[in-house]
Amino acid sequence: MRMGERAKDVIYITTLFILTIIFFDQMIFHDKILLLRDLYCDFIPWRIFARESIRNGIMPLWNPYSSLGQPFIAFPQTAVFYPLNLMFYTLPIITALRWFIVLHIFLAGVFMYILMRHWNVARIAAFVSAIIFMFNGVTISRLEFLSFVSTIIWVPLIFYLLDNAIKKTSLWYGIFTGIAMSIQLLAGHPQTFYYAYLSLVLYWIVRITIQVFTTKNIKSITKPAFVLPLATTIAISLSMIQLLPTLELTRLSFRVENFNPQLQDASLHPLHLFTFLIPYLFGIPGHANAFGGITLFEFWVGSFYVGIFTLILVLLSTAFLFCKKYELSNTDTSLKGTATNFRIVTAFFSALTVLLIILASGMYTPIYNFSYTYFPFFNKFRWPSRIMELAVFALSIISGIGAHYFFVSVKNTKNLQSKKTDSCLYLVLKIIIITDALLIAFFLLGYFMPAKMFPLIKGYINTVHFVEIPTSLESRYSLMMRGFLYMLIFLNAGIILFFLGTTRKIDYKVLKFLIPLIIVIDLFFMFKDLNYYSSADVYITKPDAITYLESDKDLFRIGSTYNKTQQFLYGIKTDSAFLRAKSVLAGETSLPDRIFKLLGGGELQINNYVEFLNYLNNQARSLDIQNNILKLLNIKFVITGGKDEILLNNDSTKITVSKYVDYCPRVFVVGKTIVLNNKAELLGKLFSEDFDLFKEIIIEDQRENVANLPFEKKEINYKIKKLDYLSNKVKIAIELENNGFLVLSDTYYPGWKAYIDDKETTIYKTDYILRSIFLEKGKHNVEFVYAPITFKIGYITTLSTIGILIIVGILKYCNYIVKRRLQQG
Repeated sequence: MRMGERAKDVIYITTLFILTIIFFDQMIFHDKILLLRDLYCDFIPWRIFARESIRNGIMPLWNPYSSLGQPFIAFPQTAVFYPLNLMFYTLPIITALRWFIVLHIFLAGVFMYILMRHWNVARIAAFVSAIIFMFNGVTISRLEFLSFVSTIIWVPLIFYLLDNAIKKTSLWYGIFTGIAMSIQLLAGHPQTFYYAYLSLVLYWIVRITIQVFTTKNIKSITKPAFVLPLATTIAISLSMIQLLPTLELTRLSFRVENFNPQLQDASLHPLHLFTFLIPYLFGIPGHANAFGGITLFEFWVGSFYVGIFTLILVLLSTAFLFCKKYELSNTDTSLKGTATNFRIVTAFFSALTVLLIILASGMYTPIYNFSYTYFPFFNKFRWPSRIMELAVFALSIISGIGAHYFFVSVKNTKNLQSKKTDSCLYLVLKIIIITDALLIAFFLLGYFMPAKMFPLIKGYINTVHFVEIPTSLESRYSLMMRGFLYMLIFLNAGIILFFLGTTRKIDYKVLKFLIPLIIVIDLFFMFKDLNYYSSADVYITKPDAITYLESDKDLFRIGSTYNKTQQFLYGIKTDSAFLRAKSVLAGETSLPDRIFKLLGGGELQINNYVEFLNYLNNQARSLDIQNNILKLLNIKFVITGGKDEILLNNDSTKITVSKYVDYCPRVFVVGKTIVLNNKAELLGKLFSEDFDLFKEIIIEDQRENVANLPFEKKEINYKIKKLDYLSNKVKIAIELENNGFLVLSDTYYPGWKAYIDDKETTIYKTDYILRSIFLEKGKHNVEFVYAPITFKIGYITTLSTIGILIIVGILKYCNYIVKRRLQQG
């Protein structure tokens, strides 16, 4: 009995799930969990904070604990509204993390499989594409960035929905495309979404252009041309609850205003393309023991390995572009136009790959500068090398089509086009054999004459970040040669399989098993043990420093001299290093413990806050001024000890917690003010020795309101009777003997409103980064409330869009029912 078509798909998809379980067997069967830098320092603390806030009925609009207070939802990587983050809000946090990663890697494969089957690629070839997209170097090396993993997996599904919308001129597929794009946007990685969207636009343009030339009728593209604008409108409207707060933060953020125009840290050097063959050519992850590439200083930035046999399939697919008379049916069904569609898809994604590689080269090509200058939003993102994320997606598709050609060619030995087919297969076989011979010769040269290679290698070591090689050149060279050997092993195994298939000396069914197997073995061998797994206790354990700080019940903040700990944590595989990082409050590790601190995580930092800290660290005239500024900011404790890299790599490093006895309270009142609106003058005055930080303040006021306020410029007697400090609200009960300014040492940011006895009042930007309001003498109840208009407009727009889509769906369904009854009656 012949197996049903759907049953075959189920078997392949089930196999993808089994492979995912095997890849992450340490998490599934050994009770381990991924322990990676940003995952530990940022993403899990963010998920815990959002989880606890939502469970308490509070929308986590604001994070009062980090960086003197900063927006929370506006940070795109917090991804509060990403639907699959419900796992973190409902399941135990470690269980949620474990299955969140497994589910997303599995979905990456499922979506790629669906896309390839939609293009009539044979099941086994679609299966190959899915494997490559799931376990490539880009995906696995970036598992520490949950937002990236959550974003990249939706790309195949979006292409599938858009392609259906164009070909079927379907309104519903257009709507579903918009919904999928919205989910991808809410996943929290705008850079990946942006590059994916640009790729989608190019594909849409190519498809409707081909349709015009095919039909020779401009009217035929009226509806298809409408599809992407419709999907984009829906995606933006559904995502406004996230987009508007993020755009507001982006406009005010340090990252946007301080992009690195030289791109020295972010451009993909042409020689880095050799990592397509040897993924660890420039070293392994970690600041202490790796090159990190020629200019790239972290492994993940230049990791895009897709497997050796994958490259053979890419070459084969490209070769068949030039086999003009070549036509092969699908393995299971014969569909007219399949070969033409394959050529279109192969040509498009091949050209896209080349374009993406050029753009990823950044400073090494003028094309990137053109895009940076003229493409909207292109200049808002760092790391041009990250564009390679979409190149890997494209290569997964091209290799799948190459696999289809190969499998069908081997199976259809009596095909009328077999001679043409064989000529293409033999051409590719010759190319890879010649390449293999050259690589073997180069390997032997390096093995027997290492002294000749040392000067060449040393010339391309990353001197941008490493003046000296962290470990010996001999050790580096040994690692490179070992990687070279692994590459040759997989290459020659692939050549043997390709030869046996081309000459039909191996059964087709055996080949269907062996080719996916060699790709799986290759990718698993390279990346299964790339990331570090450990006990979940590391996420839960509280170091002694945290316990000590929690024991003090006063309202205060903590400073730390360890401001690069999170960066140096990359690639480290010891639990003790992660616990020491938590001890010095690296990133957002203290957020679940509700500890207020001076610094915080996240890539978007409020610009005024960063400028203030830079001035404090670099231009403060004396240590006394620095200490007084820290006291002004409600700093009671400062964590010190030594250099970040020494802290993480030396268990004996002592961490010191120093205490300011006379630190300034979070809320205080002053009677003296100065109005300055020039930044240089303001900071100069604020950091001068003759300015009393605790008795007077500097206000920026363009409206000249301050001069007209009725207050005496003298010291104020006051008493704070009650202070409730919540996430989005601060309540203060206070009594003053004189008029004065109440200062709240939290970040000044749009969206905050202040109320005195239920009447709204003006919030003044104070001491460049803080907030203050004017109070008349007497007893008052003061409230600071974070209620940004961007969020209000956003959620109204999002909810309205959801409502409209539901109504349209109901009307469509009712129309369907009416038509069906008419047909039956």
